[in-house]
Amino acid sequence: MRKLVLPLVIAGLLLGACSGQSNNQNNNTGTNQPAPAPVPSAVTGTVALADNTVQITPQAKLDLTLMDVTQQPGVPVNSQSFAPPQMPQKFDISFDPKQIKATDIYVLQAKMENDGRVFSTTLQTPVLTHGAPANVNLHLVAEPTAADKMLSDFKTMQSRIGGMKMTQGTASNDQASRGWQVFSDKNGVEFIRELVDKGDKGNYTSTDYAYQDGRPWVVVQETSPKKGAPISSTDRAGWDENGELVLKQHEENGKISELSHDAASALHDQAEALYKQFNKKPKH
Repeated sequence: MRKLVLPLVIAGLLLGACSGQSNNQNNNTGTNQPAPAPVPSAVTGTVALADNTVQITPQAKLDLTLMDVTQQPGVPVNSQSFAPPQMPQKFDISFDPKQIKATDIYVLQAKMENDGRVFSTTLQTPVLTHGAPANVNLHLVAEPTAADKMLSDFKTMQSRIGGMKMTQGTASNDQASRGWQVFSDKNGVEFIRELVDKGDKGNYTSTDYAYQDGRPWVVVQETSPKKGAPISSTDRAGWDENGELVLKQHEENGKISELSHDAASALHDQAEALYKQFNKKPKH
């Protein structure tokens, strides 16, 4: 019988130890849960330009605003500005965590004015609530200007002239030879393409004239040293419904500068003269 006592004692001790460990594990179940994450007190990150070739001028200003957009118009929580920004620009927009409602929707808005252009994010960036982060990286793109929109609309019209009625002709004198194509619809002349070759006396130009409601709208003139040679310069001019010059570009060697007022006026006069020449109402 003595031989059986020792194994029974050892087995009892082992069972007791296991029971103790199990009890300890059960007792600690509610005490080892991870602590809740602290509520953010700032939105941080960087702002960069999608086009890193853009030159930031000393007059540039970047504005960042944390907005509650649950209801419109949105309510600003806090903001931060940089004048001028240093791209990529770091930011740290602080706020009182008590201001943030877990059920609301918050976004970070960014806008920069630089050299007459406005840069912004293409989409609003959610932050803080509904799983959105407190640290974000934003990329700014240039918003289209009135001139950009006008040129885009011109290119759309240019692509549609094939569906219009077309007449053409040529003429020449001792100064130059000319060729033209006139595109019309039920409203009259809408588009004219003119080719002028001055030969040994000058250059070669291809000019597109677009009209709206019988008035010059957009003129694009490409100039080459001679026919068949690469384009050396391009002038673009466009006027709004009030006759104000909106599009004014001179492009040469890949660089764009502002088209002079005199050059734009000359293109406007040419457009008017051609319209009067070709938009003649038929005699009854």
